[in-house]
Amino acid sequence: MRAAVIFSGCGQKEGTEISEAVCCLLALEKRGIIWEGFAPDKTFMACSYIKGSKKELGERGIIDEACRITRRDVQPLEGLKVEEFDLLCLPGGLGAAKILSSFKTHGFQGEVLESLKEIILSFHKQKKPIVAICISPAIVAIALKNEKNIKITMGMDKSYQTGCSWAVIKESAATDCVLDPLNRIVSTPAFMIENATRYDVFCGIDKAIEEATKLL
Repeated sequence: MRAAVIFSGCGQKEGTEISEAVCCLLALEKRGIIWEGFAPDKTFMACSYIKGSKKELGERGIIDEACRITRRDVQPLEGLKVEEFDLLCLPGGLGAAKILSSFKTHGFQGEVLESLKEIILSFHKQKKPIVAICISPAIVAIALKNEKNIKITMGMDKSYQTGCSWAVIKESAATDCVLDPLNRIVSTPAFMIENATRYDVFCGIDKAIEEATKLL
């Protein structure tokens, strides 16, 4: 079994949320699932993580930064061949909302990066499971806006439902996930739950990966 994991950099403020990505890779490896990392071959402006600091750390490559998490090569997103994978995984972090999509500025009326949109649509058409973590379920919902009865979670915030008329957004704890068996989407809120611990997040992601494997 093989999984494609999508990264948007390294760090929750401008890229992939590190803990969510590591938990995702751990959950995959726990089941013997071979994974490959992919990211847009672009640059972004890095920022400081020191509390209160507004310092910018300069322009960095998204793929280079993603490799800090994976400890091995990450391939350009455009080179992902859907037929080579059984499962698609999207960890969260603001990079998902700023780099992989325009969700941060336009909400559910935004757009998904075209190359990623095509990948999501292809996985969906081929009935291959998609695991969406944290804010990434929004990306999946936007990409699949022409489908009906999409079910995802964005955590416990009910306000998201008003911006997405074509999907059902269900509440979920960080330790749990929401299964959409019809569309083969499994989502878990992770750090969309503000007081979630890393162990809570791992439990939710681990459950999501387990449910996704059952759909294969």
